[in-house]
Amino acid sequence: MPAQQANHRSRGDDAQDDRRSFLMNLPLSIKMYTYYGEPQFFDILDAEYALLNSSGTGSEFLLFHASEKTINTIMHPQSSRCIAKFCSSFDTQEQLLLVKIPCSLHTAACAEMHDMIKKSLVPMGLSSAVQGYPRAIVRSSPIDTRGKQPDYCWGPKNKPPDPLSTPSVTFEVAYSESDSKLTSDARFWLSPGHGNANMCLTLQINRSRPEIKIKQWRKSSKARIKCSQIIWITKKGQTLDFSGHPLTIPFEGLFRRKSSRPEEGDLVISESRLKEMAIMIWQKQGW
Repeated sequence: MPAQQANHRSRGDDAQDDRRSFLMNLPLSIKMYTYYGEPQFFDILDAEYALLNSSGTGSEFLLFHASEKTINTIMHPQSSRCIAKFCSSFDTQEQLLLVKIPCSLHTAACAEMHDMIKKSLVPMGLSSAVQGYPRAIVRSSPIDTRGKQPDYCWGPKNKPPDPLSTPSVTFEVAYSESDSKLTSDARFWLSPGHGNANMCLTLQINRSRPEIKIKQWRKSSKARIKCSQIIWITKKGQTLDFSGHPLTIPFEGLFRRKSSRPEEGDLVISESRLKEMAIMIWQKQGW
């Protein structure tokens, strides 16, 4: 089945992007296929996985055109189909399904971020008060035609994300895509009509050199989003350079409540913890 390049539309303002499908504005590097069933899906996934890992080129995403019925069946909360775990986003109205090719860097980065968040809560006595959810499917309502899975997300333990509930903080990792894809992800998660998260963290891993960029996104006025923090971590020889650290996650943004005890406060992830994560990622890349 030959690949077709996905359409690429010019960006508008945030309000316009919120109204139209976030899957109609993807980079040209993402290949598009028509879905013909599970055997064909996994044949394509295996081939693209091998290409991505052998050549280091191309996109970590694939876009499939599928019927509304097919997408709803795959993404149904009670579905036993293993295809769903590879699906990053979907839009049943536009009949589009975005697939993320498995990558050990994503898994490792998510595990490390989860560990850093949990350990930063230990001094507050709240390490067990937050629940992490790898790849939880989020739909803002039962009739919403659009949905998405973050690479990881967090929320108060008594409010797990499900199709009618949203996480307070989401995390997206990118290895091959540009800033525009991650910005689109953040826009979806912070939109009151979609993800309705309080914060989105994005981590971009550079393919060609040891460089990591972490951005923190929050809601702004007039349905817009803003980047409230940027952290750069680079390596030159044996020297690591940092800027913009430490990573600070507002307490109220994570717990959806104000602090009530003296020991409760914003989560602060130090330079040393960020350094550990960066070294782990670069070791997997072979730097």
